[in-house]
Amino acid sequence: MRLSTLDDCIQDALATREKLTTEISSILTAHSAARSLVRRVAEAQDSLAATRTACATQRRRLDNALRKRDDLQRAIATRRTLIARGRAAQESDLRDLEAGRSTLAQRQTELDNLAAQTAGQRRRVCMDLSAIFPIEPIPNRPLLFTIRGLALPNSHFDDGADAPAEPVMAAAFGHVAQVVELLSVYLATPLPYPVTVRGSTSTIRDAVAMTAGPRSYPLFSRGVVRFRFEYGVFLLNKDIEVLASSLGARILDIRHTLANLKYVLYVATAGDGELPARKAGGVKGLLTHGNGRAVSQTGNAGGVEFGAKATNGEGSAAGSSRVDELSVKANGIPYREAKSQRDAGNKWKSAGKDSAAYGTLQEALAMQMGRVADGT
Repeated sequence: MRLSTLDDCIQDALATREKLTTEISSILTAHSAARSLVRRVAEAQDSLAATRTACATQRRRLDNALRKRDDLQRAIATRRTLIARGRAAQESDLRDLEAGRSTLAQRQTELDNLAAQTAGQRRRVCMDLSAIFPIEPIPNRPLLFTIRGLALPNSHFDDGADAPAEPVMAAAFGHVAQVVELLSVYLATPLPYPVTVRGSTSTIRDAVAMTAGPRSYPLFSRGVVRFRFEYGVFLLNKDIEVLASSLGARILDIRHTLANLKYVLYVATAGDGELPARKAGGVKGLLTHGNGRAVSQTGNAGGVEFGAKATNGEGSAAGSSRVDELSVKANGIPYREAKSQRDAGNKWKSAGKDSAAYGTLQEALAMQMGRVADGT
């Protein structure tokens, strides 16, 4: 009884299971479209989320691109403004350049004329210096000269019979120092070793000297240590070399003091054309120098009397006449002889025989000595 009942229960359960399975299958079959729709909804939701993420990313990129575009537009506008300003400035500069070109030739001509006038005035002043401080060769003594009649050896200061006296040498060095100082002003060439002109007690200064004692060295030998005097002469010769270098001349031996100074004067007075007339007012333009001391127009300097005035119609003639008078007063020679010497010097220079035509100092000096000997 019990087994039969158990078997029936089992069969009943199996039948129920089959029935349920069949019903479930039928239900699933009947609702298969709905089940596929559910699956598609989930997939659609995932796709929608991915699309929204991509859209947000693209929107951010679009915003960045728009900002970059706006920045570029502003930069372009700024550059256009700057370009417009630059073109306006360029046009203004071009107008100024054209205006400057129109006056450049005129300014260049004025500059050339001023340079020529300056060179001419320097020639005239150096010619006056040559007349006031004549440097002449000593007969039968090669390369030995006198300045205003005072002999000066070439850095050999022995005590022989032919050696000039100490006062004579001191006075000669005083003249040389004065000429060197004046040439430094007229040629606009600063001296590395400034000189203090005090006649026969002139001195010269070496600010960087390593010797003991004061740095001012005498140009006179009496009552001083010999080496200080010789060193002062050496410094003076170096100043003359600097003046020659400023004129483009080359000195072979700096020991020849007067020969080199005469050579410098030759180069400074060489040139073509007539000497320009002195400006109205005499030596008024040459008044102040050094310590600021002024020489009056009608005063005297170095024992030579000044005071000539060149009027409007007497420019060249007055200047030439005054040079002759200075030659007479400075040299103590007859007027006609002084005039003939000056005319001969002008003739020699106008022939083009300036220092640039000679390769060495000896040739220039030999030419001068030959001119003096010939009287031409």
